[in-house]
Amino acid sequence: MEIKDGIHVVAEFEYDGTGRRVLKIYDSQSPGSPDGVDACEHYLHSGQQVIETRQDDLEGGEAPVADSIQPKYQNVWSPRYVDSLILRDENTDSDWLCDDARVFYLADANYNVTALVATNGDVLERYLYTPYGVVTILDADFTDDADGVSDYNNTTLYTGREYDPETGLYYYRARYYHAELGKFIGRDPIVYRAADVNLYRYVGNDATGGVDPYGTRVLGEKGGCAIVFHPHGSDPSGLDLHAAGGKAYVHAHIMQGGKLATRVGENGRPLPGHPKLTRTQAKLVEENKTELRKVIKKARKRLKLYRAQQALARKVPGGKAGVVIGAATVVLTGKKFAHAAFDGAEEEIDAVIANAREFTRNNTFLNCAAYMSAMNKMFVAYGMDEVIMSITTTALIYSTCSQFN
Repeated sequence: MEIKDGIHVVAEFEYDGTGRRVLKIYDSQSPGSPDGVDACEHYLHSGQQVIETRQDDLEGGEAPVADSIQPKYQNVWSPRYVDSLILRDENTDSDWLCDDARVFYLADANYNVTALVATNGDVLERYLYTPYGVVTILDADFTDDADGVSDYNNTTLYTGREYDPETGLYYYRARYYHAELGKFIGRDPIVYRAADVNLYRYVGNDATGGVDPYGTRVLGEKGGCAIVFHPHGSDPSGLDLHAAGGKAYVHAHIMQGGKLATRVGENGRPLPGHPKLTRTQAKLVEENKTELRKVIKKARKRLKLYRAQQALARKVPGGKAGVVIGAATVVLTGKKFAHAAFDGAEEEIDAVIANAREFTRNNTFLNCAAYMSAMNKMFVAYGMDEVIMSITTTALIYSTCSQFN
């Protein structure tokens, strides 16, 4: 990922296989006087929490490997919440030890960092926020900081998330958040399964009453644990599938202190072979059981629809074209098995069939568009994302329909 300010690249990011940000290459002069990237910062993790950062200048335009760089900061996190930072130790010499300076973090009920405190108890720096996270940096005596930049290089701010001064964005793991807009700049990776038609909205516009540490759907948080729906693009349900007891389960993750504690299914109980819920986790699940069931049920319908389409595709010439055509193959093949496969979607299927008949009769783009519109309605009814019509898809539909004219 690369971000530019005019002609200058001000930040580049790299991620590991689990989606965690592990490297930032940035312009140390941005946002004041951007002139191109010249420094880097490596992030070392334990679970979803950054426990150490290593900073250095670029070498020949490239970031040196983390093992060759002295540690700069080490973090200690609270078990009460994934983004609740207790303290940060700093290394200011060259002995590889973060034992030269320490600051403590104070936060409010929404985990916004409100002050840095020295080991002697003196306040070093304060932070003031708008409801959606625009920060004002204050000196210890509550006066505005002279340049509006942290004198202690602190970037852990709103809801405990990492702020990138080069871009003015907060890093919320799955995506980035723009505090001045009060919105994420990227679509929700679990799309409409977050039960919100606005894919860029931040915590349902309840910024003072909710948090979203993963940038996806978090049902609730209590005592350091949270119910999290993890997106997984390779799974037809759109959520993470897990094999247990010979079955594949659509499920939610129960996170404790930023780490996976267990997985629960639609009924709120742990999957086979998984750890039992603690008392706090069980209470959190019970409080959110209705919404938990709703989201997982929707994902299961998505999975069922996908499998039904695969079955249809195997029964018509064209293979993959059959997947695109979906329920329309009912009329093209003269078979009625799709009604049972799609379970309760007769009205949507009838609309698809009607438009498919019209399309096969006239072979026009106009009717093809109407057919795709009906398909979209059926997909939406099952929680599917929108079906995108392309020239290639049109050709596949045309060729397969033509075989049955």
